[in-house]
Amino acid sequence: MPIQDLRQFAASGAITAAAGLRPAQFQPNSIDLRLGPRAYRTRCSFLPVPGARSTATSLLDEFAVYEIDLRDGYVFECNKTYLIPLCEELALPAYIWGATNPKSSAGRLDMLARVITEDGHIFDSIPHGYRGKMYLDLMTRSFPIKLREGDSLVQLRLLTGKDAVIPDDELRSLVDEHQLVRTASGIPVAAKDLEIDDGILLTVRLRGQGDETVGYVSRKSTPVVDFSRKDHPVRPYWTYIPGRRSEPLILLPEEFYIFSSNERVRIPPQMCAEMVAFDVRSGEVRTHYAGFFDSGFGMSGTGAHVVLEVRNRDMPFLLQHGQHLFRLRYFRNTEAPAALYGVDLDSHYQGQGLRLAKQFKTISDPSLQLGLWAE
Repeated sequence: MPIQDLRQFAASGAITAAAGLRPAQFQPNSIDLRLGPRAYRTRCSFLPVPGARSTATSLLDEFAVYEIDLRDGYVFECNKTYLIPLCEELALPAYIWGATNPKSSAGRLDMLARVITEDGHIFDSIPHGYRGKMYLDLMTRSFPIKLREGDSLVQLRLLTGKDAVIPDDELRSLVDEHQLVRTASGIPVAAKDLEIDDGILLTVRLRGQGDETVGYVSRKSTPVVDFSRKDHPVRPYWTYIPGRRSEPLILLPEEFYIFSSNERVRIPPQMCAEMVAFDVRSGEVRTHYAGFFDSGFGMSGTGAHVVLEVRNRDMPFLLQHGQHLFRLRYFRNTEAPAALYGVDLDSHYQGQGLRLAKQFKTISDPSLQLGLWAE
Protein backbone atom coordinates (compact mmCIF):
# COMPACT_ATOMS: atom_id res chain seq x y z
CA MET A 1 0.00 0.00 0.00
CA PRO A 2 1.57 3.34 -1.03
CA ILE A 3 2.03 6.37 1.20
CA GLN A 4 -1.06 8.19 -0.09
CA ASP A 5 -3.29 5.21 0.84
CA LEU A 6 -1.63 4.88 4.23
CA ARG A 7 -2.41 8.53 4.93
CA GLN A 8 -6.04 8.00 3.89
CA PHE A 9 -6.31 4.94 6.14
CA ALA A 10 -4.96 6.94 9.04
CA ALA A 11 -7.43 9.76 8.35
CA SER A 12 -10.28 7.22 8.34
CA GLY A 13 -9.32 5.90 11.79
CA ALA A 14 -7.82 2.60 10.65
CA ILE A 15 -4.46 3.62 12.17
CA THR A 16 -4.58 5.71 15.35
CA ALA A 17 -2.43 6.82 18.27
CA ALA A 18 -3.45 8.57 21.48
CA ALA A 19 -0.94 11.36 20.86
CA GLY A 20 -1.71 11.51 17.13
CA LEU A 21 0.32 10.41 14.14
CA ARG A 22 3.22 12.49 12.82
CA PRO A 23 3.83 13.18 9.10
CA ALA A 24 7.41 11.91 9.40
CA GLN A 25 6.12 8.41 10.27
CA PHE A 26 4.81 7.86 6.75
CA GLN A 27 7.26 6.24 4.31
CA PRO A 28 6.70 5.36 0.61
CA ASN A 29 5.26 1.91 1.41
CA SER A 30 5.13 1.77 5.22
CA ILE A 31 4.47 3.61 8.46
CA ASP A 32 6.89 3.78 11.37
CA LEU A 33 5.57 2.38 14.66
CA ARG A 34 6.65 4.08 17.91
CA LEU A 35 7.42 2.86 21.41
CA GLY A 36 4.81 3.73 24.02
CA PRO A 37 5.58 5.23 27.44
CA ARG A 38 5.94 1.87 29.24
CA ALA A 39 7.92 -1.31 28.70
CA TYR A 40 8.12 -4.59 30.60
CA ARG A 41 11.05 -6.81 31.38
CA THR A 42 9.80 -10.35 30.82
CA ARG A 43 11.02 -13.79 31.81
CA CYS A 44 10.86 -14.95 28.21
CA SER A 45 9.55 -14.15 24.76
CA PHE A 46 6.10 -15.54 23.93
CA LEU A 47 3.26 -15.81 21.42
CA PRO A 48 -0.47 -16.36 22.07
CA VAL A 49 -1.70 -19.85 21.15
CA PRO A 50 -4.94 -20.18 19.14
CA GLY A 51 -7.64 -21.93 21.17
CA ALA A 52 -5.67 -21.78 24.41
CA ARG A 53 -7.36 -18.57 25.55
CA SER A 54 -3.99 -16.89 25.93
CA THR A 55 -3.54 -13.29 24.78
CA ALA A 56 -0.61 -10.91 24.79
CA THR A 57 -2.16 -9.20 27.82
CA SER A 58 -2.66 -12.41 29.80
CA LEU A 59 0.83 -13.66 28.97
CA LEU A 60 2.31 -10.31 29.94
CA ASP A 61 0.50 -10.48 33.30
CA GLU A 62 2.00 -13.92 33.90
CA PHE A 63 5.56 -13.39 32.67
CA ALA A 64 6.32 -9.71 33.35
CA VAL A 65 9.13 -9.17 35.87
CA TYR A 66 8.83 -5.40 36.29
CA GLU A 67 7.51 -2.29 34.54
CA ILE A 68 9.80 0.31 32.95
CA ASP A 69 9.11 4.02 32.43
CA LEU A 70 10.37 5.06 28.98
CA ARG A 71 9.48 8.74 29.19
CA ASP A 72 12.99 9.73 30.32
CA GLY A 73 14.75 6.83 28.63
CA TYR A 74 15.91 3.41 29.80
CA VAL A 75 18.95 1.28 28.99
CA PHE A 76 17.91 -2.10 27.58
CA GLU A 77 20.47 -4.74 28.55
CA CYS A 78 21.87 -7.32 26.16
CA ASN A 79 20.25 -10.74 25.86
CA LYS A 80 17.25 -9.97 28.06
CA THR A 81 13.65 -10.06 26.83
CA TYR A 82 11.28 -7.10 26.89
CA LEU A 83 7.74 -6.39 25.70
CA ILE A 84 6.75 -2.83 24.78
CA PRO A 85 3.19 -1.73 23.91
CA LEU A 86 3.35 0.43 20.77
CA CYS A 87 1.69 3.83 20.44
CA GLU A 88 -0.30 2.91 17.34
CA GLU A 89 -3.49 0.83 17.28
CA LEU A 90 -5.28 -0.67 14.29
CA ALA A 91 -8.88 -1.02 13.11
CA LEU A 92 -8.35 -2.68 9.73
CA PRO A 93 -11.05 -3.58 7.20
CA ALA A 94 -11.54 -7.31 6.68
CA TYR A 95 -9.68 -7.30 3.34
CA ILE A 96 -6.51 -5.69 4.73
CA TRP A 97 -3.69 -7.43 6.59
CA GLY A 98 -0.26 -6.26 7.66
CA ALA A 99 3.40 -7.22 7.91
CA THR A 100 6.10 -5.63 10.04
CA ASN A 101 9.89 -5.50 9.80
CA PRO A 102 12.68 -3.99 11.85
CA LYS A 103 13.91 -0.66 10.50
CA SER A 104 17.45 -0.46 9.14
CA SER A 105 18.90 1.21 12.23
CA ALA A 106 17.46 -1.45 14.54
CA GLY A 107 18.92 -4.23 12.38
CA ARG A 108 22.34 -2.63 12.17
CA LEU A 109 22.38 -2.37 15.97
CA ASP A 110 21.69 -6.11 16.22
CA MET A 111 18.29 -5.67 17.84
CA LEU A 112 15.85 -8.56 17.49
CA ALA A 113 12.61 -6.55 17.22
CA ARG A 114 9.37 -8.42 16.39
CA VAL A 115 5.75 -7.32 16.57
CA ILE A 116 2.92 -9.38 18.05
CA THR A 117 -0.79 -8.66 18.25
CA GLU A 118 -3.21 -9.37 21.10
CA ASP A 119 -4.14 -12.84 19.84
CA GLY A 120 -1.84 -13.38 16.86
CA HIS A 121 0.27 -16.55 16.86
CA ILE A 122 2.91 -15.41 14.32
CA PHE A 123 5.58 -12.76 14.75
CA ASP A 124 5.47 -9.75 12.41
CA SER A 125 2.10 -10.69 10.90
CA ILE A 126 -1.08 -8.63 11.41
CA PRO A 127 -4.25 -10.67 10.68
CA HIS A 128 -6.93 -9.60 8.20
CA GLY A 129 -9.30 -7.09 9.78
CA TYR A 130 -7.27 -6.84 13.01
CA ARG A 131 -8.53 -4.41 15.63
CA GLY A 132 -6.42 -3.70 18.67
CA LYS A 133 -2.99 -3.00 20.09
CA MET A 134 0.41 -4.05 18.86
CA TYR A 135 3.39 -4.99 21.03
CA LEU A 136 7.11 -5.08 20.35
CA ASP A 137 9.00 -8.18 21.47
CA LEU A 138 12.57 -6.92 21.88
CA MET A 139 16.04 -8.23 22.63
CA THR A 140 19.26 -6.35 21.94
CA ARG A 141 22.09 -8.75 21.16
CA SER A 142 25.37 -6.81 20.85
CA PHE A 143 25.02 -3.46 22.62
CA PRO A 144 23.18 -2.04 25.64
CA ILE A 145 20.86 0.53 24.05
CA LYS A 146 19.04 3.51 25.57
CA LEU A 147 15.51 3.89 24.19
CA ARG A 148 12.76 6.42 24.86
CA GLU A 149 9.04 6.81 24.33
CA GLY A 150 8.48 7.67 20.66
CA ASP A 151 11.53 5.88 19.26
CA SER A 152 10.78 3.81 16.17
CA LEU A 153 12.36 0.38 15.70
CA VAL A 154 9.86 -1.25 13.33
CA GLN A 155 7.68 -0.37 10.36
CA LEU A 156 4.26 -1.60 9.25
CA ARG A 157 3.13 -2.40 5.72
CA LEU A 158 -0.55 -2.88 4.85
CA LEU A 159 -1.51 -5.30 2.11
CA THR A 160 -4.60 -6.56 0.31
CA GLY A 161 -5.46 -10.24 -0.08
CA LYS A 162 -3.91 -10.42 -3.53
CA ASP A 163 -0.43 -11.97 -3.73
CA ALA A 164 1.86 -9.16 -4.80
CA VAL A 165 5.10 -11.16 -5.15
CA ILE A 166 6.51 -10.80 -8.65
CA PRO A 167 7.13 -14.31 -10.08
CA ASP A 168 10.57 -15.22 -11.39
CA ASP A 169 9.67 -15.23 -15.09
CA GLU A 170 8.28 -11.71 -14.89
CA LEU A 171 11.14 -10.62 -12.64
CA ARG A 172 13.69 -11.66 -15.28
CA SER A 173 12.06 -9.29 -17.77
CA LEU A 174 11.93 -6.49 -15.20
CA VAL A 175 15.62 -6.94 -14.35
CA ASP A 176 16.53 -6.08 -17.93
CA GLU A 177 13.83 -3.44 -18.45
CA HIS A 178 14.55 -1.42 -15.29
CA GLN A 179 18.21 -2.34 -14.68
CA LEU A 180 17.33 -3.63 -11.21
CA VAL A 181 20.87 -4.92 -10.59
CA ARG A 182 24.17 -3.23 -11.44
CA THR A 183 27.80 -4.00 -10.80
CA ALA A 184 29.77 -2.08 -8.18
CA SER A 185 30.88 0.30 -10.97
CA GLY A 186 27.29 0.88 -12.10
CA ILE A 187 27.10 -1.36 -15.18
CA PRO A 188 23.68 -3.05 -15.63
CA VAL A 189 23.65 -6.83 -15.05
CA ALA A 190 21.46 -8.88 -17.41
CA ALA A 191 18.98 -11.37 -16.00
CA LYS A 192 20.79 -14.22 -17.78
CA ASP A 193 23.86 -13.46 -15.67
CA LEU A 194 21.96 -13.61 -12.36
CA GLU A 195 20.62 -16.53 -10.37
CA ILE A 196 16.88 -15.91 -10.02
CA ASP A 197 15.03 -18.42 -7.87
CA ASP A 198 12.17 -17.10 -5.72
CA GLY A 199 13.78 -13.69 -6.10
CA ILE A 200 17.24 -12.45 -7.04
CA LEU A 201 20.22 -14.10 -5.33
CA LEU A 202 22.95 -11.56 -4.62
CA THR A 203 26.44 -11.78 -3.21
CA VAL A 204 28.71 -10.37 -0.50
CA ARG A 205 31.64 -8.01 -1.12
CA LEU A 206 34.83 -8.96 0.74
CA ARG A 207 37.51 -7.47 -1.51
CA GLY A 208 38.60 -3.85 -1.38
CA GLN A 209 41.40 -1.64 -2.60
CA GLY A 210 44.45 -1.96 -0.40
CA ASP A 211 43.40 -1.96 3.25
CA GLU A 212 39.90 -0.66 2.52
CA THR A 213 37.37 -1.77 5.12
CA VAL A 214 34.87 -4.31 3.76
CA GLY A 215 33.09 -5.18 6.99
CA TYR A 216 32.76 -4.71 10.74
CA VAL A 217 32.35 -7.06 13.68
CA SER A 218 30.84 -5.82 16.93
CA ARG A 219 33.00 -5.58 20.03
CA LYS A 220 32.16 -7.05 23.43
CA SER A 221 31.26 -5.14 26.64
CA THR A 222 30.77 -1.83 24.87
CA PRO A 223 29.46 1.50 26.19
CA VAL A 224 25.74 2.24 25.89
CA VAL A 225 24.33 3.26 22.50
CA ASP A 226 21.88 6.15 22.85
CA PHE A 227 19.36 5.54 20.07
CA SER A 228 18.52 9.25 19.77
CA ARG A 229 22.12 10.35 19.16
CA LYS A 230 24.01 10.30 15.86
CA ASP A 231 27.53 11.04 17.08
CA HIS A 232 28.81 7.85 18.70
CA PRO A 233 32.47 7.17 17.85
CA VAL A 234 32.97 3.96 15.91
CA ARG A 235 36.04 2.51 17.60
CA PRO A 236 34.54 1.54 21.02
CA TYR A 237 31.82 -0.51 19.32
CA TRP A 238 33.29 -2.04 16.17
CA THR A 239 36.41 -3.75 14.83
CA TYR A 240 37.10 -3.38 11.11
CA ILE A 241 37.56 -6.21 8.59
CA PRO A 242 40.08 -5.18 5.90
CA GLY A 243 39.67 -6.21 2.28
CA ARG A 244 43.28 -7.33 2.10
CA ARG A 245 43.79 -10.24 4.49
CA SER A 246 46.37 -13.00 4.71
CA GLU A 247 43.89 -15.33 6.39
CA PRO A 248 40.45 -16.54 5.18
CA LEU A 249 37.40 -14.87 6.73
CA ILE A 250 35.76 -17.36 9.08
CA LEU A 251 32.57 -16.21 10.78
CA LEU A 252 32.41 -17.30 14.39
CA PRO A 253 29.23 -18.52 16.13
CA GLU A 254 27.11 -15.79 17.72
CA GLU A 255 29.26 -12.95 16.39
CA PHE A 256 27.58 -10.01 14.65
CA TYR A 257 28.95 -8.65 11.37
CA ILE A 258 28.17 -5.83 8.96
CA PHE A 259 28.97 -6.33 5.25
CA SER A 260 27.69 -4.93 1.97
CA SER A 261 26.51 -6.50 -1.24
CA ASN A 262 28.83 -6.86 -4.21
CA GLU A 263 26.05 -5.57 -6.47
CA ARG A 264 24.08 -2.34 -6.51
CA VAL A 265 20.28 -2.61 -6.58
CA ARG A 266 17.40 -0.36 -7.63
CA ILE A 267 13.75 -0.37 -6.51
CA PRO A 268 11.58 1.49 -9.08
CA PRO A 269 8.38 3.35 -8.04
CA GLN A 270 6.05 0.54 -9.13
CA MET A 271 7.81 -1.98 -6.89
CA CYS A 272 9.09 -2.52 -3.37
CA ALA A 273 11.32 -5.35 -2.14
CA GLU A 274 12.00 -7.61 0.80
CA MET A 275 15.17 -9.35 1.95
CA VAL A 276 14.83 -12.97 3.00
CA ALA A 277 16.04 -12.99 6.62
CA PHE A 278 17.51 -16.49 6.58
CA ASP A 279 17.95 -19.05 3.85
CA VAL A 280 19.46 -22.39 4.85
CA ARG A 281 20.70 -22.88 1.30
CA SER A 282 23.02 -19.88 1.70
CA GLY A 283 24.87 -21.31 4.71
CA GLU A 284 24.53 -21.42 8.46
CA VAL A 285 24.11 -17.66 8.83
CA ARG A 286 21.16 -15.38 9.37
CA THR A 287 21.29 -12.34 7.12
CA HIS A 288 19.50 -9.05 7.28
CA TYR A 289 17.20 -8.29 10.20
CA ALA A 290 15.83 -5.23 8.36
CA GLY A 291 14.04 -6.93 5.51
CA PHE A 292 12.13 -4.23 3.65
CA PHE A 293 13.12 -1.75 0.92
CA ASP A 294 10.82 1.13 0.00
CA SER A 295 10.11 2.25 -3.55
CA GLY A 296 12.86 4.57 -4.77
CA PHE A 297 15.75 2.84 -2.98
CA GLY A 298 18.85 3.18 -5.15
CA MET A 299 17.06 5.20 -7.85
CA SER A 300 18.87 8.51 -7.28
CA GLY A 301 22.06 7.32 -8.98
CA THR A 302 23.61 4.10 -10.23
CA GLY A 303 21.95 2.02 -7.53
CA ALA A 304 22.80 1.36 -3.89
CA HIS A 305 24.69 -1.43 -2.20
CA VAL A 306 22.64 -3.44 0.28
CA VAL A 307 24.06 -3.48 3.81
CA LEU A 308 23.91 -6.94 5.36
CA GLU A 309 23.51 -7.61 9.06
CA VAL A 310 24.93 -11.08 9.56
CA ARG A 311 24.78 -13.19 12.70
CA ASN A 312 26.43 -16.59 12.44
CA ARG A 313 24.65 -19.62 13.84
CA ASP A 314 25.96 -22.86 15.26
CA MET A 315 29.43 -23.43 13.83
CA PRO A 316 32.37 -21.53 12.26
CA PHE A 317 31.59 -20.72 8.64
CA LEU A 318 33.93 -19.70 5.81
CA LEU A 319 32.67 -16.61 3.98
CA GLN A 320 34.14 -15.86 0.55
CA HIS A 321 33.99 -12.89 -1.79
CA GLY A 322 31.16 -13.24 -4.30
CA GLN A 323 29.34 -15.88 -2.29
CA HIS A 324 25.53 -15.87 -2.51
CA LEU A 325 24.35 -14.68 0.87
CA PHE A 326 20.87 -13.22 0.47
CA ARG A 327 17.77 -13.17 -1.66
CA LEU A 328 15.80 -10.11 -2.75
CA ARG A 329 12.09 -10.57 -3.49
CA TYR A 330 10.25 -7.86 -5.42
CA PHE A 331 6.57 -6.95 -4.92
CA ARG A 332 4.10 -5.02 -7.03
CA ASN A 333 2.65 -1.82 -5.60
CA THR A 334 -1.06 -1.18 -6.02
CA GLU A 335 0.11 2.16 -7.45
CA ALA A 336 3.30 4.20 -7.39
CA PRO A 337 3.84 6.01 -4.07
CA ALA A 338 3.36 9.78 -4.09
CA ALA A 339 6.73 10.12 -2.32
CA LEU A 340 9.83 8.02 -2.96
CA TYR A 341 12.71 6.91 -0.74
CA GLY A 342 15.67 9.25 -1.07
CA VAL A 343 13.88 11.49 -3.58
CA ASP A 344 10.92 13.12 -1.82
CA LEU A 345 11.61 11.98 1.76
CA ASP A 346 14.60 12.31 4.07
CA SER A 347 16.29 8.91 3.81
CA HIS A 348 19.40 8.16 5.85
CA TYR A 349 20.67 5.23 3.78
CA GLN A 350 20.03 6.27 0.17
CA GLY A 351 23.06 5.71 -2.07
CA GLN A 352 24.79 3.80 0.71
CA GLY A 353 27.90 1.71 0.53
CA LEU A 354 29.18 -0.09 3.61
CA ARG A 355 27.56 1.93 6.38
CA LEU A 356 26.90 1.47 10.07
CA ALA A 357 23.66 2.56 11.78
CA LYS A 358 22.97 6.30 11.77
CA GLN A 359 23.78 6.41 15.50
CA PHE A 360 27.50 6.28 14.63
CA LYS A 361 29.65 9.03 13.17
CA THR A 362 30.14 8.90 9.43
CA ILE A 363 33.75 7.98 8.72
CA SER A 364 35.20 10.69 6.48
CA ASP A 365 38.92 10.52 7.38
CA PRO A 366 40.59 8.29 4.72
CA SER A 367 42.77 6.64 7.38
CA LEU A 368 39.64 5.59 9.25
CA GLN A 369 38.00 4.30 6.08
CA LEU A 370 41.04 2.09 5.54
CA GLY A 371 40.64 0.67 9.02
CA LEU A 372 44.04 1.76 10.36
CA TRP A 373 42.53 2.72 13.72
CA ALA A 374 40.87 -0.50 14.75
CA GLU A 375 43.27 -2.27 17.06
